[in-house]
Amino acid sequence: MIDHVSDLQWDRLLAGELSADAGEALRAHARECAACASRLRDLTVERDAFRLRPIQIALSRAPRR
Repeated sequence: MIDHVSDLQWDRLLAGELSADAGEALRAHARECAACASRLRDLTVERDAFRLRPIQIALSRAPRR
């Protein structure tokens, strides 16, 4: 059994980089470990906030001389 899941592993899970079995193992651990469940929630909230932020792209051209 793992003590705690690293942020790298959580990031890989949230990015969809883990196999279904590996992802389920991490989620199962989070169901049993309050510290890991809390960290997964925090990272998920941060990811979702990043995805939903307004995108501001400057499309202006440099002034001609």
